[in-house]
Amino acid sequence: MTLSARNSLHGTVTSIRTDGLAAEVTIELGDGQQVTSVITATSVDRLGSKRGWRPPP
Repeated sequence: MTLSARNSLHGTVTSIRTDGLAAEVTIELGDGQQVTSVITATSVDRLGSKRGWRPPP
């Protein structure tokens, strides 16, 4: 699958590392694969992301 801002991946947040304005977020997908993305720290706050969070199906 090609990833874009319009894709939605379901998984569990396993780590969030914030450094100034940026945050590195790692999500573990259902099949054990991990996806890491760098987003703004503001987006982490706006999304309410925290370790162990899993979106509803």
